[in-house]
Parts: sequence; C-alpha cells; structure tokens
Amino acid sequence: APVAAPNNTTVRFMVGHSTVDSIYSALIKELVSSNTPEHQKHSDDIIYFANGDNPSPIAPNHYNAPEMVNTADVNGFACQRFPYCSPPCVDHTSPTVLHSPTDWAAFSVPNSTKTLGQWNQALGADIATTLVRVCYGRSFVFRRRELSRQSMETWTNLEVVMKSATVEDLLYAERSWAALIEKPIHKDVSIALHERSKCLMGDGTVD
Repeated sequence: APVAAPNNTTVRFMVGHSTVDSIYSALIKELVSSNTPEHQKHSDDIIYFANGDNPSPIAPNHYNAPEMVNTADVNGFACQRFPYCSPPCVDHTSPTVLHSPTDWAAFSVPNSTKTLGQWNQALGADIATTLVRVCYGRSFVFRRRELSRQSMETWTNLEVVMKSATVEDLLYAERSWAALIEKPIHKDVSIALHERSKCLMGDGTVD
C-alpha cells in the first residue's frame, strides 16, 4: 500500500507547470536561489523527487525509498529504477545506467534540431567527460549541495526551457537529470569500468 505523507507535509500547487520536468526545474531553481546562511545549514538535506506517474515504489524493478535515501546519503544521488536492457540483455551480460560521454552526447530523437549534448550545451551545463549516468523514470533522490555543481544560469535556463517544453526537451531532460546533479565518476574508476566491461554496446551502455 502507498505510504502516507507525514502530518507536517506541505502541499503546493505549481501553477503554470504542465510536466514533471517543469516542476522539478522550478523547485531546483528555488532551492539554489535560497542561498541564505539559514538555508546553507541544510546543504546536507536529502531531497526526494518522486514522479507520480511511475508505478508503485515497491515494484520489483524499483529501489524502495530507504534504499534510495541511503544511497544518496553516501553518493549524493540515487535513481529509483533498476538498470535494465531494452531489448532483453544478451546472455552473460548485465545492464547498467552508465553511458560513454560521446554516445550520451550524440543521442538525438527523430527530426530533432539538436543532439542531447548540444541541448545541454545550450543550457550552459557542466557535464562529466567520464562515464555518464542516466536515470530513467524521473524519480530520484539527491543531496541538496550537489545542485551547486551547475551554475545558477544553467538552472535558470533549464527552468525557462521546461516551461514551454517540446517532446524533444522532455526526452532530453529525463536523460540529463543524473548528469546535471550527480558527482562525476572519477576518471580512474571510469577507465577501470571500461577495461572490465565485456563490451561497449552500440547504444552507449557498458555491459
């Protein structure tokens, strides 16, 4: 059964926002803008963005809330959805959410005017040059201070784009949340993962 919200929960109606990504971008802009000494005391707060369109958080292909919070407490970011293969994984391989930065940046949708990398570049985003994580499903947890990885200008640009987002913008935003927020994978770790992977799939995922 769904877990009830705490008694002190505040319900806000985000007027003018028609998508989950638009709401997320507005809330992040608000969090980053609140840079007073009082708010700085909460830089270690764990923030949980839950997409109401997702299946139950106790679904077998999703991490539960305690698991996500514990992961974010250690790593600064956690995604609700398990890694998965589409189509099904090849025998003796396992899915991952990590993409090579080149393939990640080259992703585009049909009839697109720009690639995922160009879309993020237009935002002014600082994206890792090592393996890049993608969090599908739009439900994730992060430590508040991780938002400082991107400039205020980037978060402002994202909020503006999301207010009148196209299908292209929504697809790119979903594939960018982790890359925008999560700490980059250390170069040595990235190299080790490449060396130990069985193959680098054509869609940019390491198996």
